[in-house]
Amino acid sequence: LVLLGAIVAALVAYGAAAGSSSSWSLQHSLRYAESMTTSSLSVQFYVRRRREFDRVFPKYSLARRDVEQQIEGAYLEFLTQRCHHERQHRNRLAARWSTREEAKAMRLHKCDELEALSRTVASQGRPSMHVRPAMVH
Repeated sequence: LVLLGAIVAALVAYGAAAGSSSSWSLQHSLRYAESMTTSSLSVQFYVRRRREFDRVFPKYSLARRDVEQQIEGAYLEFLTQRCHHERQHRNRLAARWSTREEAKAMRLHKCDELEALSRTVASQGRPSMHVRPAMVH
């Protein structure tokens, strides 16, 4: 998990120089209404206008690669935080004897998504990302 944090920090730091994060968002809104996906990890993100985004960050350019790495880093950070919250919630449930079995059966959707994304990153030959298994003590 420490390695995962270091990788996320490196991706965010590396991509930070690519452009303003105000040119995209991980969440759909009135301002960011047009959906796009990164070419490497297929992370969905939103832009104001696709045409403008493509003009500022042309496909296959270094600028596009950098901004997509920034987006992917932000998404990995989001998944890591959500996974942590899911584990905390499940562990709180498990602490109460009456809900222990329910807690063991609880799906950790963001942890599952984070683990799948980590496998994808590894299959692409990127630095390894180790995700701690979601266990109830």
